[in-house]
Amino acid sequence: QGNWENATSHEEIYEVHGNSVTRSRLQTGEVTTFKGYLRPDHMGKRLQWGPKGLFVMQVNAWVECLEEVAWVSNDATDGTSAAPARRQKRGWVWRRLAVDNSSSSSCSNSRGNISNINVCKAFEPI
Repeated sequence: QGNWENATSHEEIYEVHGNSVTRSRLQTGEVTTFKGYLRPDHMGKRLQWGPKGLFVMQVNAWVECLEEVAWVSNDATDGTSAAPARRQKRGWVWRRLAVDNSSSSSCSNSRGNISNINVCKAFEPI
C-alpha cells in the first residue's frame, strides 16, 4: 500500500491501493492503472504481480514498514526453472517514497491484509 518509486527510474511513481496499482511516468505524463494486478499465490503465501503471476514480491528492506521490495521472476524463486538465466523475465525494484511527517504514515497500511495474505508473514524475504 502507499506510494513507491522505481529504484532505477525515479521518473516512475507507483500508487498502490488494495490490489490495484497506478503507474505515473513523470517525464511523459503517462498514467496507467493496473486493476487487480496484486494477488496472493495459490497457497496464499506470496504476493504476485499480474494476471498470470509472472513476478512475486521479495522484501529487500523492512525497517518500521516495507521500505524496498523487488519484483522477481516467479521462475527464479520456485527453483524449478530449467531456463538459462538470460531467458528469465526481468524484474524491478520499488522504494517507498518519503512521507510528510505531518500526515499519517504510509506504514500504517503496510501491516494489513491484501486479499487475506498477512503482510507481516507473507513479505518475509524468500
